[in-house]
Amino acid sequence: MKGFFARRSAMPGMLLAAWLVRATFPAVAQTPALGRAEIFAVLGAGKGAQFSLPQVRLADELAAERINRAIARAVVSAADAPVDTTVALARQLRQIASQPCCLRGGRFQTLLNQGSLLSLKLTLEINGAYYYERPVYLVFDLSTGQRLTLAALIADPPAQLARRLEGAVNRRIGEFLGDTATGEHAGRSDLAARFGWDFTTRRVRFSTADALTGIPAPDLGEFALTPHTLLLFYRVGLPATMLADTPDDTYRFPYARLQTRGRLAELVLKSSSGGR
Repeated sequence: MKGFFARRSAMPGMLLAAWLVRATFPAVAQTPALGRAEIFAVLGAGKGAQFSLPQVRLADELAAERINRAIARAVVSAADAPVDTTVALARQLRQIASQPCCLRGGRFQTLLNQGSLLSLKLTLEINGAYYYERPVYLVFDLSTGQRLTLAALIADPPAQLARRLEGAVNRRIGEFLGDTATGEHAGRSDLAARFGWDFTTRRVRFSTADALTGIPAPDLGEFALTPHTLLLFYRVGLPATMLADTPDDTYRFPYARLQTRGRLAELVLKSSSGGR
């Protein structure tokens, strides 16, 4: 009987120990749902740097490997010194964290993970002469692991889409410079000059082949996906010390106002029909 009660009294501690093991070590990975990736964070830290970056699991291990390598490249390429890319990502991050400058952290956000499409936002924290954050957007086809271009998903002519983006940029910068708080800013004229803003035409003087103004035209090379919206970006090239004086650089275009194709067209059709 004494042995019986001794075993009974040990049970709560055994259960607690078992719970701690499960909390510390994730359960064996299960096959991800069809058209989705299982996403987990890889951590790295050192000398005040903190990284939490994504890696994926897929039924197709080769496709998952392609995606994971692309994510790692996007981060390692921003490092100040060479990194051994033959080791696991966690060790690569620790190598970056041990460097004296200037990539000091990274985190991620999943913008879309369905319909065999994965859209990620990586935010890299740079701390050189000044601190600032650099976003990196990646879009993948989960069935192949390939990184996708905008042309693979949007059928609108690039020149037409670029004009729409230019119009949106003009409206936003005009509103930003006309805002009461910004209008009272002591450097309003300097801001307008840096933006390339023409108060007469109320347009940005973007560089063209015929007129180089030093203000880059919107570029469609960087984009992201959400369940209902295409995200395009235009960043005003201000010094890090003036980043607080810039308008929001994200421009949203609903899929309903675009000609989608490929995987994105399939996702939009399924969403509009109420499918999951």
